[in-house]
Amino acid sequence: MNKFSNFLAFLLLSTAAIADTTSARQELKEAYNAYKTAMASNQRADAKAAAARAYEAGKTVLPGDSKQLAALALNYGRLHTGSEAEDILTHALEIMERAYGNEALELVDPLMALAKEKASLGRLSRSTRLYQRAMEIVTRHEGEDSFLMGMVHLQMGEIAVADAASGTADHYLEKAISIFETIDGDTPRFQAALAKFWIAKVRLAEDKPKAAIDLFLQALNSFDRIQPNSQIVLTTHAFLIEAYERRGMRNEATEHCLAIGQATPVKPDQDYMPVYKAMPTYPSNALRAGITGHALLSVTVDKDGFARNPIVLEVEGSDSFAEAALKTIERFRYAPRFVDGAPVETDDVTYKFTFDITH
Repeated sequence: MNKFSNFLAFLLLSTAAIADTTSARQELKEAYNAYKTAMASNQRADAKAAAARAYEAGKTVLPGDSKQLAALALNYGRLHTGSEAEDILTHALEIMERAYGNEALELVDPLMALAKEKASLGRLSRSTRLYQRAMEIVTRHEGEDSFLMGMVHLQMGEIAVADAASGTADHYLEKAISIFETIDGDTPRFQAALAKFWIAKVRLAEDKPKAAIDLFLQALNSFDRIQPNSQIVLTTHAFLIEAYERRGMRNEATEHCLAIGQATPVKPDQDYMPVYKAMPTYPSNALRAGITGHALLSVTVDKDGFARNPIVLEVEGSDSFAEAALKTIERFRYAPRFVDGAPVETDDVTYKFTFDITH
């Protein structure tokens, strides 16, 4: 091959490389715009696919210490769960350390995201070390009573609740509340309410429904004022129903059944499930005999969400299953259906109780 041929081959390869790079940059731009659009419309599956495309394109055209690549990895990792998320978020943290240094405030986001994933995978000691590193960075840059420090404590408290470590959860969540309540604005007030919500869940798990009710009501008051149509409002109503029912305060629970029913219209073809249900006692005679089976019941859900007029439609295994189911379903609560803004009765609502010794 002569010199001209060598030069021509080099030129062709260079042109192809430039074309590939241009194509990757265009793919990055289009994918990132698609990611933003999907996130804005809460289309998680579309956002995840677009974030993957943007991340892969970014690895092709961006330097390994690029702040933009770190952001792409963080966006992508947050849309995953489990070990896959752990790998991506670890990569995001490594890139950010190269881009910003090991003590930069920008590391707090990936540290907290990675810590949360490690906790979900049961790697609590590693998770705690990441949170502690985040706290040290926040303390150095913004102080111990900053909003960001409150967010670290809040997330650590949530992790402790999930791990059933009530004492640890109380410590972090109460610290979060004390921080947020010293800061003006709806955002810190909302976060303080969220911390109270998590402490209320701890009290409920400890079978202290009265204490839980007080905290849930405080949280609901803030949620309703700041984000009245958010999912957390409905979730808090549901927990209040459970707490009131546990205390035998059925009339007090009604307000929250109505609130859920009015906010969430049930479609005619949609399964109509209780917002609170009790667990039946396994009949002792069937338990001793090792009998399994089920009981299918029908009820009328009245305007206040009570289960009325239960009828046994089918029983299999033992007649005692029907008796246990009849006693239990009377304690169920439903969110009543609304028609033209008013609650109405709903007939022929079915529920199947399964009795299985192995579960």
